[in-house]
Amino acid sequence: MNEQFKYLIEKLELNPSVTEEKIKEAEIKLNIRFPVQYKEFMSFSNGAEGNVGEDSYLQIYSVEEVVEIYEINSTDETLCLNHETRPVICFASDGGGTYYAFDKSTEDSSIISFPAVSIISEEYELCGNTFIDFLQNLYNINTHS
Repeated sequence: MNEQFKYLIEKLELNPSVTEEKIKEAEIKLNIRFPVQYKEFMSFSNGAEGNVGEDSYLQIYSVEEVVEIYEINSTDETLCLNHETRPVICFASDGGGTYYAFDKSTEDSSIISFPAVSIISEEYELCGNTFIDFLQNLYNINTHS
């Protein structure tokens, strides 16, 4: 894990790592190829929680939680998480009403955010094209606002 990565996650409470096999199992169940940096992070810490920057709070779910959330939400028609026009895989939240997800409709599974109260595919914001971009975006938004 590079120094920039370590710097961005230094305030997070880290969980024990997860095996590559568990990550691959999740990818198969979710029909996604997780971004490389996300897999590297999960191999280091299977989920995490805490501050990114000065004020931003982040809960990164474990691989098992990501699968569970997907399975629950894919059967709930009131949630549009798997809308045909924007299929997503939730992997984190800010603990206060915003979810972060991999956008399966993009080639590189870009990371988007959307409000928990209205999970509609049109109500999203791009947060980064890579996992480090996502963390850097959270870090900069909340330390320079």
